[in-house]
Amino acid sequence: MFKKIFFSRTPCYGDCPVFDVEVHHDGTVKWRGEMYVASLGEFEFKITNNKIKKVEALLEEFDFRSFTYPEPDVFATDQPSCVTRVIFQDEFDKEVDHYLGEDATYLFDEKHSLHGLEKFENKLEQILGLRKYIKHPPLFLFQLKSENFECIVSAPNQKEAISLAKFTYQDGQWVEIENLGVL
Repeated sequence: MFKKIFFSRTPCYGDCPVFDVEVHHDGTVKWRGEMYVASLGEFEFKITNNKIKKVEALLEEFDFRSFTYPEPDVFATDQPSCVTRVIFQDEFDKEVDHYLGEDATYLFDEKHSLHGLEKFENKLEQILGLRKYIKHPPLFLFQLKSENFECIVSAPNQKEAISLAKFTYQDGQWVEIENLGVL
């Protein structure tokens, strides 16, 4: 059983999500979103006991405690890492710093392959419910026109675009609203 899990994604030279998560065995999750995530800043939330059991099962199924990650053959600083650290109830402390620029498919078996490690990391994100904090919703460009005013707004939907545009335009009604596409 785990006591704490620390899970993070590090920066790259692009728009990779950068965040840290701390998960306590009682279900408390501390989020810190730094860059390129939907939820910036720090906050806490709780996950259910059922999700805690799923995390425990995932750690056991993957055998995280005995996983060995060899140093990558090639290292380029433009790629991020996914760092997973688990402190178990018996104080055994294990960290895997997975460099995401590594493309080799070696390691020991299917479970302890890079593909298996990526599946483990993605499943952990899914169980913890992190995707809604990581992924930005799509933004659409809308062109709004009236008789004497025109603007272009990016928003997740038409209603929000109209609401945002009202901050600069107070008179009359929109004559035309056109969805210009997705960002």
